[in-house]
Amino acid sequence: MIKLPDSPEDRKKAFVAIGVVGAGVAYALFTFGIQPYFASVQTRRARVTELQALIDKGQQDANTTERNRKQNAAIIEELLAASEKYN
Repeated sequence: MIKLPDSPEDRKKAFVAIGVVGAGVAYALFTFGIQPYFASVQTRRARVTELQALIDKGQQDANTTERNRKQNAAIIEELLAASEKYN
């Protein structure tokens, strides 16, 4: 443990120095630790939202392709039936 000075004036100076150092450490922790972390989280959330939109669009395109494939198969069957009818 740190031994505090006997003089009340020196004791006040020590407490003020401890307070200033504590405030400096808190400021540095916020500036170089917490603030960049929250900025990183916000950037990752934006990227996840962007990727989710791309996934949704891809899923919609895949569903549309499957529907078009089924429609094309039905049309081909009709054309084959019609061509056999006239042959």
